[in-house]
This record gives sequence, structure tokens and C-alpha cells, in this order.
Amino acid sequence: SVLSHDKDLDICFKLVEQSSEDKLIMILESVCDDFISLSKGEKSFRVIQKLAERLCEPQFVKIFEHLLEGNVVELSFDPYGVQVLKTCMEVFPQDIKDAIFEEHNREDLLVLARDPNAHQLMIDFLEPKKSGSEIAKKTKEMVLRNKYQLMSHFGGSKLVEVVIKEAFPNLKADVRAMAISPAGHKILTNNIRDPYVSDAIRHLMTTQLGSVITDLVGNIVCREFLKECSESEFFSVVPKVNEILVMASKDRFGSKVIQGTMKRIDQLDAWWESPEAKVMRQKITKNAIDMSAHKHANHVINVFSSLGHGDIILDSILDGNAFSRCATHSTGSELCERLLEACSREQFSKVIQQFSKTFQPNLKNQYGEKIAFALLGVDIMTVEHLQTLLKGKVEEFSKEKKGSHFLKQCLIEMPESTEFIGEEITPNFDSLALHPCASHICQAVAANTSAEHLTAILKGIKAEVFTIVKHDHSKLLSTIIRKISLPEQLQLFKELLKGSVVDLTLKPKGADVLVSYLSHFTPEDNQFIFDETLKNFNSFVRHKNNIQFLKTCWKHASNEQKEQMSRVIKDNLEASGKELASLVEEFQPGQRNGLGIFLSIFSLPFVSSSFPILLS
Repeated sequence: SVLSHDKDLDICFKLVEQSSEDKLIMILESVCDDFISLSKGEKSFRVIQKLAERLCEPQFVKIFEHLLEGNVVELSFDPYGVQVLKTCMEVFPQDIKDAIFEEHNREDLLVLARDPNAHQLMIDFLEPKKSGSEIAKKTKEMVLRNKYQLMSHFGGSKLVEVVIKEAFPNLKADVRAMAISPAGHKILTNNIRDPYVSDAIRHLMTTQLGSVITDLVGNIVCREFLKECSESEFFSVVPKVNEILVMASKDRFGSKVIQGTMKRIDQLDAWWESPEAKVMRQKITKNAIDMSAHKHANHVINVFSSLGHGDIILDSILDGNAFSRCATHSTGSELCERLLEACSREQFSKVIQQFSKTFQPNLKNQYGEKIAFALLGVDIMTVEHLQTLLKGKVEEFSKEKKGSHFLKQCLIEMPESTEFIGEEITPNFDSLALHPCASHICQAVAANTSAEHLTAILKGIKAEVFTIVKHDHSKLLSTIIRKISLPEQLQLFKELLKGSVVDLTLKPKGADVLVSYLSHFTPEDNQFIFDETLKNFNSFVRHKNNIQFLKTCWKHASNEQKEQMSRVIKDNLEASGKELASLVEEFQPGQRNGLGIFLSIFSLPFVSSSFPILLS
């Protein structure tokens, strides 16, 4: 009754710990009626444990055996009761262990395996160091007979793992069933270094590889074996792997086993020169095109390439005229991109030739587009290669969204391609300049082209400048203005602007073109702009944007041009407005610059006669 009060438990524990044998017997007799309930108590079980430890002499074993009889299963399902059973098994002779498990074995093994407390008790009993009696042997036999049912539960699989080692000598018969079992495969992989286990798995892989390599967990057993096995064992398995290589590569799990085999081969010295490895290499290269288009087999090809065999794979693809087909496939494009990084000049030339045959549809494909841009990033890419891809197609490409984007990238990655692209678009430069996609290419070419080619571009522009500006491509004209360096080019551009000045000022972007022209060239070259704006001044000045344009013209004008503008403004003073009138008031028609004043002084008679004196 004292044990039922938690606060008195410590006192009871000390009494049991320190009392003499006579008093212990009295205590044992007093707890007999409540032995099971006290063994299952959260705190009282410690007192029962200590009592068993103190009374471990043979004469007391029968008492405890009597107390436990019929209650073993109940206690084994309880977290505290199982601790009492463990103590009894540790301190008492083998007889009581056998008695406990004889009763235990009457219960369904699956029921015991599901319970975390009961299965742990069985594991302790069946450990090799602790078990050796007939009851233990019978229990082990019962576990092994029901191992597949037990392995479907966590506790049961742990139980099987303890006793399975004794069955390893006869494992070959059961190795396949264990390899494809979620719990069984863990037992095999955890004991992979055991000679019996290793030999059983090797036997499985040489006889039934196809059914295991593609299994959800069976493939893990195969991969672990390939990592850990000896060279001789590995040597015996590779021929079987070669037999099903292509089929297995297309399976999600089989692909991983094939990759593991190749990585192990690469770790062994000179193994790629062995007959078995040569067979594997031949099979992969022969089926490279088909495998590269498969989402799982593609990983096998990628691993094979990364191990230093990329040139073989690329040769196989090129020999089959299949580079474009691979490049436009979701998985094949990744392989092609990787192969381009390390290809030779000869291989790259073949790639360009094959890819150019279907370049336009390739560029429209999301994966083919990726390869097209990857080609530009290859170090050995030249203008000659680009000409093979684009000859006769630049104008058409420039009008397409993806094509224009590719050409723009060509100009960025390969500035030396400007001349070639420029030559292709020059015949229809003005019409392309009006196209929303092609205009960007025209502008990029104009900004980077040579003086000779710029002249050809200017000669090829037949459209009116106002039409170009109307399509919002004024930046192209401003770019050309900045590039003009030869008198012939300037004359050609003047011809484009003449007759369109007034119309251009009606649009802000058109006025920007004229302002750019005014700021880049001399007043003599700009005279035609003043002539056209002042010709119909009265109507011209009434437009709201033109006042600001005339002020800009005044800023870039020579004195003669300012005098010309002053006369027109004074004649149309009412239309000119205050802003223009103020410019005229500030300007003095006879105003000269410093050099002019200096020369005027020296033209006076008395100054010229006195010049020698001034010099002295």
C-alpha cells in the first residue's frame, strides 16, 4: 500500500536496496498480490526491478516464475512491465528466460512484432550472445519462417534482422524475395560486406538481373553491391549488365544501376580497355541517338560523356546525321550542349553543316534555339561557320522575332560578323529599317559597320526619311549621323533630308534627327535646313514645336545664318512671338568676333603705318 503513494516510493526503493534477505522475503510476500499492477506502474516498477536484482538466488527464482506465469504477454506490451521482464531475464538463469518465451511464443508473432515494447524484448532475447537454449532456437526458426510477413512491419523487420544472419549460408534461395522487399533490401545492404550476402547478391545479378535491376528497391541492392564488391565479383557481373544495357537504361531505376556500373569501371585502372568495358562502350555508341532521346537513358549517355567519352558519342550522332534531331529534343538538347563544350574543330564543322540544313525550323524550336545560342558561345566559332548557317537567310531571319534575337546576339558575341550581316541586309536596308524586328538589326549594323559599308547602306536607302521617322525608327538615323565620316556619305545623307525638313519638325523624333544633324556638322553643311525652314516661315512658326526647333537652329547657326534668320523674323514679327523676337534684339548684325575686330583695327591707315613701331 505504501508503494501506491508516489512520495513514499524513494523510501521503499532505499528499503529494498538496504534491507537484509529476511526482510526482502517479507517485502516480496507483501507485493505478491499486486505484483503485476506494481510492475506496470510508472514509478513503482523500479522497486520491483530492484527486488528482482536483490533476490536473484536460485531459491527465489520459482517465486518470480510463479508471479510471471500467465502475465508475460501483458507485461511485454507495457513500457514499464517490459523493463521488469528484461531485468528478470538478465539476473535469473536461462530457465526463467525459457519460461517467459515459452509463454511468449503462444502469442501471434505479428501481434508481438507490431508492438514497440514486445518486439524489443524479443530482440534482446534473440541476440546471439544471449540466446542458446532450445526455446530460443525454436523462436528463431519461427521468426525465419514468417520473415516476409514480419518484414512488413517496422518492429518485425528489426526482429528478422537480428536472427537473419544465421540464415545467411542458405540465403541464395531467398535473396530475390528479400532484394525486392522494402525491409529485406535494407537487411541486405546493411550486411553487404558479409561473404554469404555478397555471394548471394552476385548470384542474383548473374541469373535474374533483369527482374531486380528495374525494381523500386531491388535496384538499390544492385547499386550497393557494385560499389562494395571486389574486382573479381564486379568482373563476373558486367557481362550480364551489358546484355540488358539498352533496355535497363530506359527504365527509371535500371538507368541508375547502369550509371553506377560505368562509374565503378572508371575508378578501376585501365578497365575501359578490358573486353567487357569495350562491349559496353560499343553498345552505348551504337544506340546513342536512340538513348539520347529517352529521358532516363539520356542520363546514361550524359554520365558516359562526362567520363571522357564525349567525342565518341558526338561522332556517333554526327555519323547518323542526327545532330539536329537530338538538338530539338528536350533531353537530347542537354546532351548536345554538353558535347559542344569539348568538341574538336572537325566535329564542330560537321555540327554546323548538319544544323544549317534545318536551321530555321531549329530556331523556332525551344530546344533548338538553345543550341543555336550555344553555338555562338563556342570558342572555335568563326564568321565562316556563321555564313554556313545564315547565308541567304539573314533578311528573312531579321523579320522574325526569334531570328532577329539570334542576329542581335551574333553581333554582340561576334562583332566581326557585322560586315557579313550588313552585306546581307543592304539591298533592302530601307524596307528592313521600317520593320519592327529588323530595325534593331539595321541599327546595330549601322553602329558598328565600316565607312565603306556605311556608304553602301546610304546608297541603298530609297525610302523617304519622314517615312522612317514615322515608324519610330529615328534612332537609326541618329546612329548613321554619328558614323558619317566621308564627304560622299554626308552628301548622300543630305539628299535624304532635303525636302523633308519641314515634315520632320512636325514629329518630335523627326526634330531629334535634325538636331543631331545640326550638332554634328558645320553651318555650311546645315544651310539647306535654314533655307527650308525660313522659306515658308509664316506658316512654319505657327506650329507649337517649331519655336523650340528654331531656337536650336539659332544656337548652331553662323553669323550669316543668324542675319538671315533675323531678317525673316523681323518681317514676320507678329507671327514670331516674343521668344524669337528676343533673340533678334540681342543679336547685332554688324557684331564681329574678336579676330574680326583685331583685323579691322589693323586696316586703319594710322595703325598700319605705325605697325613697325608697335612691334619694336
